Amino acid sequence: LSRIEFWNGEAPAGDASIEIYGRKLEEQTLTASLKFGGIGDGQSVPYEVCSPARFDALRNFLMTSEENVRAGNYTRSKYVQVCDIDLAPHLSRYYDRASGTFKTNTSRKEPYLGHETSGWLPLGTTTASSIAPGSNYRFCGEYDGRGFTIDGVYIDSGSDNKALFGSVEESVFRNVVIGSNSYVTGNGNVAALAFAALGTNEFVECVNHADVECNRGPVGGIVGVVMGLPSETAPDNGSFYTRVEKCVNYGAITNLYPSATSTLGTGGIAGYLSYYTRLVGCENRGTISSQASHTGGIAGNVINNNFVHRCMNYGKVTGAYDRCGGILGSLQKSSQVIECGNYADISGGACTGGIVGQCYAASATQSAFIACYN
Repeated sequence: LSRIEFWNGEAPAGDASIEIYGRKLEEQTLTASLKFGGIGDGQSVPYEVCSPARFDALRNFLMTSEENVRAGNYTRSKYVQVCDIDLAPHLSRYYDRASGTFKTNTSRKEPYLGHETSGWLPLGTTTASSIAPGSNYRFCGEYDGRGFTIDGVYIDSGSDNKALFGSVEESVFRNVVIGSNSYVTGNGNVAALAFAALGTNEFVECVNHADVECNRGPVGGIVGVVMGLPSETAPDNGSFYTRVEKCVNYGAITNLYPSATSTLGTGGIAGYLSYYTRLVGCENRGTISSQASHTGGIAGNVINNNFVHRCMNYGKVTGAYDRCGGILGSLQKSSQVIECGNYADISGGACTGGIVGQCYAASATQSAFIACYN
């Protein structure tokens, strides 16, 4: 016997323990497993994600502010995706890339997921006022997509905070692939994978094929806004709060906000970066277009002690206003850009460049550019 699953969501009566291969799963483990829909402890035996319903069940494991994720008062659950997942048949509407149109799902399958009009509900908080490290309803787990696709991610909303995952903190994402029959649109804090990465996180070898659009920003192909702890103090280990490594964007990223003064940012990988973020080996291959300022092939607005290394842009970048660059739209305060390259056309207003649109320092601390090419 290798698997026992309870589909009715109710724990068995009596002694709630099961023994599998000589390993006894106690009541607490069973309770968590039943919330997810299958057996596993989320630690030595990661929860397997093998269906849209299982993927949606991740929202049962969101951390709240009472659990104080930065204090470590929680267990970081582990998940592994074991097959391709298509959310489209379970949502009320979906995006058909072949025709470039949005369609009503006339043969919707159970379980019904998402909102009846706006589509998929992000796995995490959707309250704009709570976009700060330590606030409630974070995803704080480890998710390994193993290169399988999550497709049919459809979000059509005029409100903030839209993506496959919501705000994430103390999380790890590996090998997550978002398919091309996906489309995400929202107001601010918009992305394909996660709309906000707060505190300490890792995004490794994640790929986005979805088109992403916003009415204000920030907006990015992988993550909308990356923000370390609200301090300019370096992490205790002297490294970085968030690592984004070997991630690739193929989707078209569009910001429709007509503003010359907006600092929110538009980028192929991330819209806005701050406080000790490490961006290494990332690529943008989609078109980046913004009606606002701070537009970059990799990231839009980058501030406060970041490290960008061996990132490449192959997609056309167009900004209606200033601070438009092939790698970064703008860069400030003690950051390093090393061995990055741009291979695409860049057009914008004042302060437009092949690597960075504008570089400035808020203090005497300067940034460095080493071995970059355009």
